[in-house]
Amino acid sequence: MKPEIYALMGFMDKQMKLMNDMVNRIEDFMKSGKMDRISTVYLAYEVHNYYCALEDILKEIASVFENSVTDPSRYHAELLKRMNIDIPGIRKAFLSDETYRLLDELRRFRHVFRHSYTYELDPERVRHVCKITLNVHKLLEKDVEEFKRFLLDIVKE
Repeated sequence: MKPEIYALMGFMDKQMKLMNDMVNRIEDFMKSGKMDRISTVYLAYEVHNYYCALEDILKEIASVFENSVTDPSRYHAELLKRMNIDIPGIRKAFLSDETYRLLDELRRFRHVFRHSYTYELDPERVRHVCKITLNVHKLLEKDVEEFKRFLLDIVKE
């Protein structure tokens, strides 16, 4: 399992770099205070991409360890939920409770964004999820570092 663990750590590092870049763009754009229609759509797009990049990490963890989500209609919610639980003898939880709670809100927003072709995005809602993204990223960085320590312990065994 050692090669898979190293590959997972490398993938997590790459995704976190991409996510750092997204967070920096969101932060810079939020500082401008501009929230016209184009700005709203752009920021929603960045939040959507942030969540998708995070979900790619979750899928990779699931493929290296145990997880298989069998209900396709609940796939995204179940994948996120599984990453918040310890699985004795398999792996520790990847996400803390607070990170999970905030990411679940981003997951729901991602769904809205993907299906927003029939209505306008609410600028205040987008501003809110941008703030959540900035906050959750700090928590996620801690969760990733803690999980990488767990992975390094596996490699040492």
